[in-house]
Amino acid sequence: MKLVKSTVLVAALFFASAIAFAQQSEQNYATAGTISNDADNYMSVTDWNKVKINKAFGYAGILDKNISLGAATQIKKGPFIGAYVYGNSWTGQDDSSSAVQNDTVSVLIGSGNNGFRFNLGWKNWKEDSSVTSGSTTVTYTTKFNVIAPSFVWGTNIKMSHKRNLAVTAGLGFAFYNGEEDLSDTTVKSSAVVTTLYGKLLYNFYPGKILTQDIGCTYTESYFSGDASSAHADVTYNDFGFIYDLTYYITKDITYSGKANIVFDLSSSDDVDSMILYEIDNGIKGYVQPNKFAVEGGLVTELPTTYISNSCVSAGSMKNSLRFGFSIDASKEFTFEAGAALSDTEPSCDDIWNTSFSLDFLLHI
Repeated sequence: MKLVKSTVLVAALFFASAIAFAQQSEQNYATAGTISNDADNYMSVTDWNKVKINKAFGYAGILDKNISLGAATQIKKGPFIGAYVYGNSWTGQDDSSSAVQNDTVSVLIGSGNNGFRFNLGWKNWKEDSSVTSGSTTVTYTTKFNVIAPSFVWGTNIKMSHKRNLAVTAGLGFAFYNGEEDLSDTTVKSSAVVTTLYGKLLYNFYPGKILTQDIGCTYTESYFSGDASSAHADVTYNDFGFIYDLTYYITKDITYSGKANIVFDLSSSDDVDSMILYEIDNGIKGYVQPNKFAVEGGLVTELPTTYISNSCVSAGSMKNSLRFGFSIDASKEFTFEAGAALSDTEPSCDDIWNTSFSLDFLLHI
């Protein structure tokens, strides 16, 4: 059944992405994923050694009903250790028509030029739906759970004083179990998604006011389900190419841009292969030097190219406006906020009803 297929893919591939990413600050979100800080770096297998740490670093974030907590420390003459927890288990799983429980735990150990991170994610979903055809209405309930462990390793290879090659490799699994309760039948499904991930990022710094990165990514997700899942074995291969730059306009204003293209190839005749294009632009400016900064970003998704056995088609362009601010209350404490608008010409109601997500960063 197509519903079973789609819920399996969305759930399993969602956790596959956790192999590449563990944490995002509100500054990074507000600048369209282009400008990072310690909240992004402390759980990165290649960037953990950029964290400015004396005794310890602490992090807390709030987004709707989700809470994220993190901490890191550098043990004297020992490794760097970071931990991160994200989720909404504190709200509890209820019996409403649409209920989702989504949690992730990550631990990172850094030593020398190497970083090692273990992730464990789990998700429970329940949704009641109905389909009406003429005078007949069919109701059904979809339930599933996913448990997804993954392991990531990264290292930095110094090419020269101003050049560095960052290498990342990961392996992850997503174990899916679900059922779809129709009016008089129950369809059960199970599946395993195995994901391999790799990334090469070449960093070069041609001058004091400009830094640049160019790289590529590869993700292979192999989907295998049993006979009752009504889903044939499928392999998804993603090849991505990235270029980004950061330009320091003044000591208080920073611009950063990123472009990437992803070739999403499927071995299934039921799922189209795609080519995705995205351009991100972000800017951060201090209104009060080293105290108060405003941030903005624009995520532009160019029309996706869909490739099937019979034709090639294109989607539509999408834009998302991002904005936020950060307050450095002291050398130890930073407060950040970020939000997004999915329309570049929002109405007053869109702006008024926009909800901010919050971050708190602590250095001690």
